[in-house]
Amino acid sequence: MREIYLSLKETPGYEYIEMLREKLGRLCEAYEVDAEHFVNEFIKMFKKCIYKNDRRLAYEIWGEELLQEVREMHDNILEMGEAISAFIASGNFVPATVNEPVLTDNEQETLSEDEKLLKWELHLPERKEKFFFIGQTLLRLHRENICDEEWKRIFEITDKCADVIDTGKDQLQIEKIKYSFMQMKITDVRLQLKEVKFSKEAYSVRMQAAGLMAECGMLDDAEKELTLLEAKLERKIKEENNRDRLEIVYHRSILASSYFLHRFVLYGLEPMRDDIPLHRLNRKIRLYRDYFDYEKERNTFCKEMQRQQNKARKEVPFEMNRDIKVICRADIRARHDYAFYRMLDRIAVPLHINWVRLLDNDESEFISGLTGTTSYVGWYMLLRFESLNTVKKVLTRKKCIKLNEKDGEHVRLIFKYVYGTVERTTDEMHGKDEDFRGNAYGHIIKNGMEILRRLASAATIAEQKKLVLLMLKQQYKKYIRGISGKNSTDGSRNQLVQY
Repeated sequence: MREIYLSLKETPGYEYIEMLREKLGRLCEAYEVDAEHFVNEFIKMFKKCIYKNDRRLAYEIWGEELLQEVREMHDNILEMGEAISAFIASGNFVPATVNEPVLTDNEQETLSEDEKLLKWELHLPERKEKFFFIGQTLLRLHRENICDEEWKRIFEITDKCADVIDTGKDQLQIEKIKYSFMQMKITDVRLQLKEVKFSKEAYSVRMQAAGLMAECGMLDDAEKELTLLEAKLERKIKEENNRDRLEIVYHRSILASSYFLHRFVLYGLEPMRDDIPLHRLNRKIRLYRDYFDYEKERNTFCKEMQRQQNKARKEVPFEMNRDIKVICRADIRARHDYAFYRMLDRIAVPLHINWVRLLDNDESEFISGLTGTTSYVGWYMLLRFESLNTVKKVLTRKKCIKLNEKDGEHVRLIFKYVYGTVERTTDEMHGKDEDFRGNAYGHIIKNGMEILRRLASAATIAEQKKLVLLMLKQQYKKYIRGISGKNSTDGSRNQLVQY
């Protein structure tokens, strides 16, 4: 076995198993051994040895096999989601508790062979697990693109497979809450966070729920939940001496992220805080920096953004005395912007809490990248900032004209999205005796009205009339004192505390 390992040592992971099969096949031919049984059993044993002695190679092999399984399951993940929903829409899907699925007489006659096969696969527990994780990815994509009907259909499908893991229901529940938050239904989000009881072992879900609580103005509840979560994880880590290494990394990564979020919440409650609990959190953050380091992630993002900007400045508009024909063009700007957004989304960390902000002067560049490469994510993030300066930098007159020239229909959809969030938030805030400054309510009103005002130059007459009516509605209700207004926003940038 050692000789085989050494002979294949330089082979990359995606070719490793195939090369191993060929080498074992030749050995079986030489010794006249039953190749099929021997090769499969040897590879199983060989993989265990690799995992114990060469983790890097083991991860390469595991990753390639996982990709291959996904490719074999379906060529197009969206088509697969539609195919699955066609089966479950009738309500005849039965969780995998018996040996075989039940096909009605009508299904026996109408379903094609491929559809029958897919229904059999969905019925199997191991297939349900794969469909559940694929369903989660589809839910996130539909959430980020505001595809309501598709999101609801995929949610129904994925909910049938949620029992494959212990925290499946919890993960779907937090996805449902984040779906409401993406649509800026803040009151609905707050009600769900108060009503839903997550299981104690759903550590990642509980951390995300705490982050959403903080952004929606429930700072005390968020601080309490993070304290309980950290105590639970600290006890868990003390008991995991002989557990699986992946589980150890998972628990400590969640704990490190929770410490970071907890410190942000404490600063949100009291920006100039300097006491023993804060010092203790700072020490814990340094201790677990190997598992999550926000400063390192942000610096990497800023360097990549700076590199892209420098590259863009060096581009020559045209070259003299030369004919240039562009056959095709590619762009990778979305990678670092979207990757950084995904990191923030996984923690559900607020962008602003009261006078404390997460990002520095890179806010406008970050949002400009997202608005240029995603349909709604950039605008969703723009609604969550505290300072109007970010909106003013992102939506200049030149940018508004370019947006309208590039895709006027999409500008209409953005206007509709922002208008709906501002109007709904205006109604939700009416009659509440609560200070909305520094949380999601205040951010939506302040940023949303500025976005609408700037997009009005590219809006239709009907949309401009709606905007005027909304402004009159706000003036009539007279409860946005201190949130908007020229005098309160000119110096807001200087008053914010960098986290």
